[in-house]
Amino acid sequence: MSVLLFIVAVALFVIILFAVVDDNRHRIIISAVFAIALILGGVYTFINDAIHQKRAEVIYTYDHNQTIICNGIQVNKENFIYDYATQSFLGQNEYRGKIISLRDCDIQ
Repeated sequence: MSVLLFIVAVALFVIILFAVVDDNRHRIIISAVFAIALILGGVYTFINDAIHQKRAEVIYTYDHNQTIICNGIQVNKENFIYDYATQSFLGQNEYRGKIISLRDCDIQ
């Protein structure tokens, strides 16, 4: 999906750059603004993908009956259940009432 958005953005850039602007100085300014926006978009996508990948690995580890660490607490299927809607772990047994967000977890 991000590749398609990149192609559309480049196509729009080329259309704007050559169809609308005749002055060379304006082309440089538009090119610089577009390049900065493209770089910021790429950085945002890279960071977002890394966060998503880490969370997917944590869920995968939990789903395969392994222990993960969340805020210093060992989380596993015996003591916590995972709620997909809120992306959090809900405590059972001695942890009843404890709610831990997925973003606070790491693989042991």
